[in-house]
Amino acid sequence: MSERLNEWEGQAALERYELLEKATCDLIWDWNIQNNTLWWNDHFRKWLGNPEETFADADSWKQRVHPADLPRVMQEVDSLLERGGSHWCGEYRFLRGDGAYAYVYDRGYVQYKDGKPLRIAGVMQDVTERVREEQLRNEAEKERSFALDAAEIGTWVLYPLTSQVKWDERCKQLYGFSKADFVSFDLVLKYIHKEDVPLVSAAVAAALDAQTGGVYDIRFRTIGAEDNRLRWLHCKGQAYFDEKGIAYRFAGTAQDITAQVEERRQANKTERIARLAVDRTGVGTFFIDMNTGEDMYSPTGARIITGVETAEINRATLIGHVHPEDREIRRQAYEKALETGYLQYEARFIWRDESVHAAKITGMYTFDSSGTPVDFSGLIQDITPEMNARQEQRKLLSLVENSENIKAVSDTKGHLVYLNRTGRRLAGIAEEGALPVIQMQDLFTANYPVFAEEAWSGRVQLKQVSTAATIPCHADVRKIFDNGTFIGYGATLRDLRPELEARRVLEESERRFKDLVMSSPAPIGMYLGEELRVTLVNQAILNAWEKDASVIGKTFAEALPEMEGQPFEAILKQVYRTGVAYEAREEEVLLMRNGQLTSTWYNFSYTPLKNQQGEVYGVLNTAEEITDVVKAKLVLAEAEIRLEQQVEERTGELQATTEELQATTEELQSTNEELTTTNEELNEANMLLQRSNKELEQYAFVASHDLQEPLRKIRLYAGMVYNYKEMPDKAREMLAKIIYSGERMSVLIKDLLEFSRLLRNEKMIGMVDLDTVLQNVLSDFEVAILDKNADIQWDRLPAIEAEPLQMNQLVFNLISNALKFTRPGVLPQIAIRVQPLQVEELEQEPLLKGVQQWYAISVADNGIGFDIRYSDQIFEVFKRLHTRDVYPGSGIGLALCRKIVQNHNGWLQVQSQEGVGTIITAILPERQQGTL
Repeated sequence: MSERLNEWEGQAALERYELLEKATCDLIWDWNIQNNTLWWNDHFRKWLGNPEETFADADSWKQRVHPADLPRVMQEVDSLLERGGSHWCGEYRFLRGDGAYAYVYDRGYVQYKDGKPLRIAGVMQDVTERVREEQLRNEAEKERSFALDAAEIGTWVLYPLTSQVKWDERCKQLYGFSKADFVSFDLVLKYIHKEDVPLVSAAVAAALDAQTGGVYDIRFRTIGAEDNRLRWLHCKGQAYFDEKGIAYRFAGTAQDITAQVEERRQANKTERIARLAVDRTGVGTFFIDMNTGEDMYSPTGARIITGVETAEINRATLIGHVHPEDREIRRQAYEKALETGYLQYEARFIWRDESVHAAKITGMYTFDSSGTPVDFSGLIQDITPEMNARQEQRKLLSLVENSENIKAVSDTKGHLVYLNRTGRRLAGIAEEGALPVIQMQDLFTANYPVFAEEAWSGRVQLKQVSTAATIPCHADVRKIFDNGTFIGYGATLRDLRPELEARRVLEESERRFKDLVMSSPAPIGMYLGEELRVTLVNQAILNAWEKDASVIGKTFAEALPEMEGQPFEAILKQVYRTGVAYEAREEEVLLMRNGQLTSTWYNFSYTPLKNQQGEVYGVLNTAEEITDVVKAKLVLAEAEIRLEQQVEERTGELQATTEELQATTEELQSTNEELTTTNEELNEANMLLQRSNKELEQYAFVASHDLQEPLRKIRLYAGMVYNYKEMPDKAREMLAKIIYSGERMSVLIKDLLEFSRLLRNEKMIGMVDLDTVLQNVLSDFEVAILDKNADIQWDRLPAIEAEPLQMNQLVFNLISNALKFTRPGVLPQIAIRVQPLQVEELEQEPLLKGVQQWYAISVADNGIGFDIRYSDQIFEVFKRLHTRDVYPGSGIGLALCRKIVQNHNGWLQVQSQEGVGTIITAILPERQQGTL
């Protein structure tokens, strides 16, 4: 029975131990000294990152103890075992499973048998946070002591129960005392100016009264105990009370303000004279009586603040004119002035005419013998030009540092002293830190004569310092003078690689365009500049003019003198001036034919040529001669007139007239056949243009794709520098902006790539189950739907012939828009509906031939909506109705949607109302014809 009882008690003890082990977060271990094995509990193993190991070699514990702490810990354990001790505790660093050292507090208990240690069982606690808090407290105490010493502030403690004062060395200096650290309060009063003793005694008594809150703040004079020197002190303190309201400790600081008081006294003597002198210099003055609250502002001061020179202004008026963004600056300046006695701040003021100006306000308090401010006076100075200049200077510095061009400065000997961010990057120099010792000339591959003249410009090869790679650049190097003294060289280098590549692409495009023009059977000419100089003409237009290539380079009037007196030169100048195209049909033109001025008829157009800035730089002339057609019409008209005149009187000649008309008709048919041939030639030219456009689209796709690689490097290295431990906060803040801008540009490029893929139209169609696509998209947005608690209702969507990836992109963008533009405080409600349509129900033209079944698929939300006037803008690439910080995104989503729907021979419709919601409907056919 006793054996079973013992067995039961042992089992119960084991269960109690297991429950205790699970309930505690301690790290429990057991070291078997005999076989040198170590056991640790589950929590310990998980903490170590080895949840599978229950037993380990004791050496594994030693390997985890910090090398600097291991000798001490082992010495303590060995000493314990040698003297037969039973309890050990210690604090040391221990390697956790995550690779970091933790501070632990370890306690062990030794079991002996026959005087020999058998095992040590212990409990380890992670005390890293406590150790770090102690370190932070010690550092904070050191910083506080340093700050007090740097500010020449002394500290003191008064113990009310014993009337003893403990003061530091600084306080003893302020009282001219160099002896004991503890003195009686009566002795302290002995060295206070006799006129200020009642004031100090009353202030101390008030601070020791629990009803006042224990605050102490006073200014008074002392007479040095040993040097008999008079000093002004500013003392602050706080009393501490027990539960009975009795003060047991009164501590504070003391600061020498003798110089400040003396400066104020001197300032008071010259105040009136200075105020008169200041008013004559265009600087305003003000004076405030602290006792009565009366304030006075000079007319000049009133003008600087309000824009109107009047004396009827008070403090409330001044505050009302302070720019809202600068009122906090003023408030902080006044808080500081209450401590130091001096006021100084710069702020913007809004004048009565709503213009913004800047002023500098300086002021000073005057105190009585008790240290109480009695008045406040100061100056108001207009610094609008200075502030504007500073703003312009900051803009200039920002432009230089962030310029896409290289900006470099050297001393008079050519040693590089400044290189902007772009220059460091292109030259292969670290963007942070000091510049290496280098000559500006060393950045170039050859000894260009950049320092030979006062100003030098030319093309150079920039050499990267680290890789020796070269970059073609255009350089402008100039000597820098300061008041006529030569102080160094300034250089601006422009990376020519984008320009050379753009020039190559432009030249290639111009070549293809020129080849297209020159091979066109239709007359085409190009006139550039206000003088309308003939720059490009094909053989067809030269044949029409009966001229040769010598007209190239001449003005329109010089090339075609027969146009004098005709309206065409004036029309060309009007198109150039206004940028509005001009078209004419069956226009008569007098041209030299076989040496004679001959009437010809043309259909022609004058189209303005514009650069990237929208400025007109030339006019393109395309024409089609229809002289034969017009003449045929004239002949026909004349024939009809003759027929009408002769129908009654010459009926017998009807047959002859009919034959003449038949001949004319045959001539017209011949002319029409020529026109048909001309149209076929124009169609062939259009096919060439389409092929050129496709090549340009492919180039845009490749260029956008190649932008991703350097952008990834920018984001990678910016992230690495951002995580550098010693990085200054200001630099880290700027790096965060770079990373954010890089991520946003990556999204823009990615969306642009998606858009370019849609432009290529290379995908093949197949049957797409839109309901499956919708389920997948809703699964992708599961987190966003749960986060916004959105209510989504949907119909079962049909299957249509489409390109699968484009359909996924369409549904994804429509659902994303509905979830993004939600109203604050309103639970999002989204409805996806489908309505079958027959071709007879649709009014959109043109419709896909042979397709009778169409579907209207709509996504409706109760979001912010928008003014329907902007319905066209939301489908433009990168067009946004809201700022990016309110509703993020690239602004290309709905443009992609419209392109996808157009690729599938459908169209988008939008309905919206501000504050109510938006419905976007895609009209799509059930079947397509071949590829998209």
